[in-house]
Amino acid sequence: MEKGKPRAVSEENTRASTTQVRVSPRESDEVATYRKQVKQAHCSIRADISRDRRRCYEIREAGKIFTSTIAVATCILVGMLADRNRPRRSAAASRDPERTRRRLLQAAFREMHRSGFRNADLDAILARAGVTKGALYYHFDNKEALGYAVVDEVIASNLHQKWVQPLRNARDPIGVLARIVQSESLKREDVQRGCPLLNLSQEMSGLDEGFRKRTARVYQDWHEAMAEALREGQKRRVVRSDIDANETAMFLIAAWEGYVVLGKSSQDPRTMLSGQRRVSGHLESLRPARGRGRAAGRG
Repeated sequence: MEKGKPRAVSEENTRASTTQVRVSPRESDEVATYRKQVKQAHCSIRADISRDRRRCYEIREAGKIFTSTIAVATCILVGMLADRNRPRRSAAASRDPERTRRRLLQAAFREMHRSGFRNADLDAILARAGVTKGALYYHFDNKEALGYAVVDEVIASNLHQKWVQPLRNARDPIGVLARIVQSESLKREDVQRGCPLLNLSQEMSGLDEGFRKRTARVYQDWHEAMAEALREGQKRRVVRSDIDANETAMFLIAAWEGYVVLGKSSQDPRTMLSGQRRVSGHLESLRPARGRGRAAGRG
C-alpha cells in the first residue's frame, strides 16, 4: 500500500496539469485570429519591402539613364564646337574619291620636293590636302605606295608636259628646246629646291628598287622624246646630220641636270642663268651652218 500512494499522487498531478493547459473555444478563436493578423502583417511588411526595393532599382536605373544622357549631350556639344573650327570641305569633294586622290598626290609631291621622301611628314601631307588618315590609306597601302604614285602620276606628268609634248611634231626642235631651257624659273626658292625628278633619283635609287625603276623610266621617256625630235629635225635638215641623236640627247639632259645640281648646291640663281646661256649656246651649235646664220639673223 505504501508503494501505491505515490502512483495516485502522480496521476492527480497529471490530471491537474492537463486541466491547466486546456483553453476554451473562445480563447482558441482569439489565438487563431491573432496569428492570422500577425501573418497578414508579415505579408504586408514583405510587400512593402519588395515595393521599396523595386522603387530603389527604378531610381538607380533612372540615374544611369540620366548620366548617359548628359554624357551624350556633352559629346554632341563638343563635336559641334570642334566642327566650327574644322576646315570646310564641299560635299561634292568629300564624295569624290578621284579628287581626294589628286589632292593627296599634289600635297605629297610638294612635301617630297621640300623635304625629300624619307623626311616627308604624312601629317603635313594630310593637313595640306585637307583629308583624313583614313582617306590616305583608302587610296594607298603605305608611304612607299604614295611615293611611287607621285613619281608615276605627278613627276612624270609634269616632265611630259614641259619637255615631251612641245617636242612632238616640232618643226624646229632646237628652238623648242632652247625656249624650254630659257623658261626655267630663276626664283631663289625654286633654285634651292632643285629638280624633283633628280632629287628623288639621287635620294632613293640606291635604297629602293621601286623608286630606281620609276625614276629611270621617266628619264628614259625624256631621252627618247628628245632624241626622236632631233632625228626628225635631221630629216627636215634643221639639225646637223653629223651628230648622233641619242648621244646628243643624253648629253643635253646630263648638262642641264648638272647645272640644276650646281644651282641647288650654291643656292645662287646666277648659276642657273649661266646654265641657260651655255645649254642654249650648245643647242644653237646643233643647227646646220646656214640654219645658224638664219637664226642669228632673226636674233
